[in-house]
Amino acid sequence: MWQMFEPNFLWVTAGSVFLSLASSAVGTHYFLQKKSLSGDVISHALLPGVVLAYLLIGQKSFSVLFLGSFLSGLLSVVMMQWVQRITFIKPDVSMAVVLTSFYGFGIVLLTYANRLPLGNQAGLDTFLFGKAAALTPSDVRAYSVLAFSILLILNIFERSLIIVSFDPVFAKASGLPIKTLHYILVALIISSVVLGVKAVGVVLMSAFIILPPFIARLLTDAFNQMKLIASLSGVLMALIGSSASYYYSKVPTGPVMVVAGGGILILILLIKDLYLKIRKYILQLISARQIQLEDLLKHLYKLEIEENTNVEISHLMTSLPVNNALFKNKSEVSRTIKRTAKRDLISLKGDSIALTDKGLSEAKRIVRLHRLWEVYQASKLGKGVEAIHASAETIEHIIPKNVEEMLIQELQQPQKDPHGKNIPYDGH
Repeated sequence: MWQMFEPNFLWVTAGSVFLSLASSAVGTHYFLQKKSLSGDVISHALLPGVVLAYLLIGQKSFSVLFLGSFLSGLLSVVMMQWVQRITFIKPDVSMAVVLTSFYGFGIVLLTYANRLPLGNQAGLDTFLFGKAAALTPSDVRAYSVLAFSILLILNIFERSLIIVSFDPVFAKASGLPIKTLHYILVALIISSVVLGVKAVGVVLMSAFIILPPFIARLLTDAFNQMKLIASLSGVLMALIGSSASYYYSKVPTGPVMVVAGGGILILILLIKDLYLKIRKYILQLISARQIQLEDLLKHLYKLEIEENTNVEISHLMTSLPVNNALFKNKSEVSRTIKRTAKRDLISLKGDSIALTDKGLSEAKRIVRLHRLWEVYQASKLGKGVEAIHASAETIEHIIPKNVEEMLIQELQQPQKDPHGKNIPYDGH
């Protein structure tokens, strides 16, 4: 346990956490603006900038490589916009063109650099897949300054960026500087990608832009919560990656971070899918039981009120349709009777069963809705009497109070349905 406090492990972990916080925060805005793949293009486009900066300056300092990477990333964004403006191709095609062109050029430059006398010693190959273990204290200090600068700028412009992300039309009408905000966000996304290139690599860095916001979006619709969950997801990816590379020296940190993020995403998808299936089953079960209860009350109303019969449970069991889609067997009828009694809608005395005042009011409502809908179909839709019952059997369970009032007003409070049966109202 105490080995985890060794300086090398702490530097790697701290650097990974800083890049996770910055990239997930900027990535959230890019995700909401549906531009996440731009991060992938930018990360791949950094490679020629990294190599050219090294070839021109001859040293592998963070500031030099950052400047080269930033300019290369900025040029890739300008190229994407230029290709879209002068051609008819869609954004995804322009992104593919820029990504492959810049990345291919970067590989050519990298091959050339490695053939130079000191090329192999420069370790430029690590920028492809990253090498977090190579992070130095000076790298981590630079990471911290850059990460906090990114987060500070995001915080300053956050309100405007949120408006642009959710309602660009309103943002433009409000007079917000759309282009300025766009370039600010582009600068931040490039900076955050550059931040992680040494640790994660140009190939995998886009995962830190895409995965944390995607994970967060699966869990919430609120922006503040999404931002928090994205940050926590990115930090968790960083911790898992740095811990794995520490305990297993041959395991690369960057790829493990990305695999961890993918694993978290898959786990959440599986849990969410299972939750939705269970929720759907429970809602269907609740709905089915409510329909059973309402049909029982409606049937009891017809026997007790309209036919003026003293109903016995045995009589109810034989007269209620069984072996249909609603009641599959008599045991379901028996369970429905018990549930209805628990809700004080019916009273049970021996074998006798009767509606309570509460149950009578609810039974009237169901019968009224059924018959009002039959009247509506016959008088407003022109349907024949023989074709209106089945539809009313379904609709009666889902008509809300305001629709019921509209039906009564539209039909001028009819007293009988098309079959000549009374329509019961409250107070009658």
